[in-house]
Amino acid sequence: MLKSILSVTVMLLGISNVMADVTVSVTIDQTLPKDAAGQVISKVAVDKNAAYSAEGSYNGKPPMNAEEKVTSQSWSYEISTASVVTCSKTTGEGDNVSFTASSNNAGTHSITVKMSVVFTITKYKPDMTTVISTRTTNPYTGTTTTTLDVWGKLTITADDYLPVKSPRREVKITVDATLTEDTINLTASDKLKLYQSVTGGTGSDSLNLTLSDKEALCYVESGESPSDSVNDQKLTASYSGTNVETVTKNLTVYELKVEAPGKMVNIGDTTLAVYAVPVMLNDDHDCAKEYTANWNCVANCPNIATGNCPNDTHRELEPVWDYLYIGECANEDDLVAFTVTVTPKENMLGTIKVLPDNSTIRVWDKATKGIKNSIISGQSYGISNFPKTFYIEGINIGDNNIAATYTPPDNKSMGHTELLKVSVVSLVETQIYKDKDEKDIERRPVINKNSYPIKFTVKGGNTFNGKFSWTIPGLNNGINIGSNNLIHISYGANGCSVILPEDIANRRFSTTISVSIDNKLNLSRTIRVAQGTYQGAATAASLETRRIQVPTLAILPPMDALTEDINGQLLDSIYGTDFAISGNASIRYATKLETMGRTLASAFPGANKKIYAVMLSKVAYDTVEKLEEIRSVAMHEVSHVRQFDLMRRQTEWAIMNRCLPPENLTFFMEAGAYMESLDHNTCWRGTGRHLVHFIVSGHTPANGFYTGLVDAYNGSEDINGEDLGLLEAMRSVLQSIYKKIPFVEMRKKGYDCYIRPPQPTIKKGL
Repeated sequence: MLKSILSVTVMLLGISNVMADVTVSVTIDQTLPKDAAGQVISKVAVDKNAAYSAEGSYNGKPPMNAEEKVTSQSWSYEISTASVVTCSKTTGEGDNVSFTASSNNAGTHSITVKMSVVFTITKYKPDMTTVISTRTTNPYTGTTTTTLDVWGKLTITADDYLPVKSPRREVKITVDATLTEDTINLTASDKLKLYQSVTGGTGSDSLNLTLSDKEALCYVESGESPSDSVNDQKLTASYSGTNVETVTKNLTVYELKVEAPGKMVNIGDTTLAVYAVPVMLNDDHDCAKEYTANWNCVANCPNIATGNCPNDTHRELEPVWDYLYIGECANEDDLVAFTVTVTPKENMLGTIKVLPDNSTIRVWDKATKGIKNSIISGQSYGISNFPKTFYIEGINIGDNNIAATYTPPDNKSMGHTELLKVSVVSLVETQIYKDKDEKDIERRPVINKNSYPIKFTVKGGNTFNGKFSWTIPGLNNGINIGSNNLIHISYGANGCSVILPEDIANRRFSTTISVSIDNKLNLSRTIRVAQGTYQGAATAASLETRRIQVPTLAILPPMDALTEDINGQLLDSIYGTDFAISGNASIRYATKLETMGRTLASAFPGANKKIYAVMLSKVAYDTVEKLEEIRSVAMHEVSHVRQFDLMRRQTEWAIMNRCLPPENLTFFMEAGAYMESLDHNTCWRGTGRHLVHFIVSGHTPANGFYTGLVDAYNGSEDINGEDLGLLEAMRSVLQSIYKKIPFVEMRKKGYDCYIRPPQPTIKKGL
């Protein structure tokens, strides 16, 4: 404990008789300088004149005759104090007495100094030089009393910073001296409450605390309002007795907020508000990026520190979906802003760390994203940077939190963490089919059939059940359909959710289904629905009309000058055509052709010479019936004409024509032709038929014309170390087919018709 120290200096003069006791009162001035230990230094001198004034003065000389004089004097003293006072010395000699006194007991204590002197007196002859005799005398015994004022010092130990609505925090009051009373009063400012215990009880603005072993404990709790300014909240400790100075401790009540204005959904009940922020899975393509052969995985792929992305995660030409892209994206519009604030801000010290759980979200410091180093992953910021806005990107469906943590500058006071709950959601559509056992099977077709229900689910949306508002065009005026995260819609005839007549107006029907989550986030999905029948313009019924109609259905590519005639008589006998033409490639109606259509090409009789013919059959007319579908068959065959034309030029097709077996070349030709068919103006039912052939046709070596070829290319091995040029040609053709995909869903994993380009690494052999 600290001791107040009194330094007393006593100056004594010899007198001939006992003088009256004198009491000198000493007061410790708390404003005086302090020593290295922090103790107050007081120096008090006893007034020697006051000590002798009661009975007069003999000028400091003992009684003597005229022939005598003092030849020496010897002073001594004794010091006595109360038992609670300690002195540095109790006896000594000399006429200048210095000592220190201290005590651990606050109050006024007496210190008594008893002084005496022995004079040696020499008697001289009248010449005052010849000594006759000497004698000693002790004519003076005096007592001087002074007082020692001991001050107790109070100390408050408590947090400098408290968050609003904080749990109770310990407050310790200590005193460095023994007091005559053991009660300390503690008061608190308006935004604080004091409690006797850590739990229970009623908060108060003032408490009387009982000291135990010179300390007392209580607890402080902050209210709901932050400080108006730093250090404006105070704890004040005072003592009802004397010799103890009142002490004040300054505190700051701060408020840390993490909010997404206009985006927070109350998922609590009527008694307790609990908020969550819905964020859309950022799986669209605002960045408009495609993977390149030399794609910088380290800079532009998530979670890749060095080297290339593993396990064939992307291939050249595939779209970089936004959630997979690291970099600036000027068109990005799916990030959700949130703001971190702290109050009060002026003169507030400390740091705030922002730490998201990066398993489902990615946090940026701007709405257009940025480089990998700008991803927020636990950075700390000084208070001067706040309020500060950040942006949430959904990268995986699920719930997670963003934590903002304030750390006080002393690293001892109570820090605080605020959490922002984030739910990443995605609107997903599936169509429910029946298997052979009549069990439901969910699939994601590019074109839905009107004969099966379509299920719309907000994945990750269970958090917000009861907060959904669906908009379905054609159903109840499209307003407020359902309140949960799942609905079923069926299209077709009577009894379906939406009646979709089988007519030409709905031949390429598409619609957008949208859902609002508490008006804070809107999700939408555009779907295509195919009719149960082909829809379009009627085809020609008569034979003669068909012969006239067919040449107008397709446009053949520009041709070089021809040098050979088509043998119309031969073609007529085999296919039932009337090729009465010379020197032109042609498209004709073939009554005897047993397939839908066919392309004929000459065997290249000479340089720059070719003969092409395209035939459409009666089978096509009788099966398809609608003019748009007939035209798609014609354009499919015209695609082959273009391929044949490329084979005679120095192109990839020429290399494949020279190096591939005919059956393998046919696979490439069909894959390319069916891809072009997808972009024709057919009804969705007809487009779906082309998709089946393109993706899953059984006429191919694997799964389909295109997918089988890609699988064959990727799995090829070196054969005799040759044909590297052939493999490059194959890859180029497959890539050109991939570039023509008309539906974005075909590039997105999870859809039935999802396809990929060939791997970027060229392999040898076939």
